[in-house]
Amino acid sequence: LWEIGYDLRYEMAAGEMLYVDYLKVDKVKAGEPFARLLTGSGKIVDISSPMTAEIKETNGKANDIICSLLKEHLSEGWLVWLAKVIPLEM
Repeated sequence: LWEIGYDLRYEMAAGEMLYVDYLKVDKVKAGEPFARLLTGSGKIVDISSPMTAEIKETNGKANDIICSLLKEHLSEGWLVWLAKVIPLEM
């Protein structure tokens, strides 16, 4: 499983970090968004997947602990667990 973070330093420094909105998808392709970051200024930033994978779990507490997304991405500040599925060749 892969744990995906997002570099939020720019949005946090600009005071724009407001809310993470997860898209309702079970699978993503590399480069496609799995979530959107909504900012106080009305800006919407797509958060794209780095690989084609199945979404195994999203962090439902991400918006409760939004500051942790910046500094504690290895404990509670994670966004999504992805599982890369590689078909077996027969």
